[in-house]
Amino acid sequence: MDDNRFFFGINGLDGEVRAAPRIGGGRWLAVFTTARGVLHQWSARARQRRALLSLDERLLADIGAHPGAARLEAGKPFWRR
Repeated sequence: MDDNRFFFGINGLDGEVRAAPRIGGGRWLAVFTTARGVLHQWSARARQRRALLSLDERLLADIGAHPGAARLEAGKPFWRR
C-alpha cells in the first residue's frame, strides 16, 4: 500500500479506523470552488427574491413584471431557478 494514496481516519461513531483513498489532483479544490459558487448563487437568489417582494406595482410595471408573476417568482425556494 502506497502511503501517498491513502490516509487513515476514524470512521463513524464506533471509532473504527479505516484506510480511505486520497482525492488528489486538485479535486478537493474543485469541489470546494463549486460548492462556494452554488452557495453564492443561492444567497443571491434569496436576496433578489426578497427584494422583488418589496417592489410596489408601479416599480414592477417599470421593469415589465406583472405583480402576480413577481409573487410567484418570489415564492420559489432559493434552490430553484
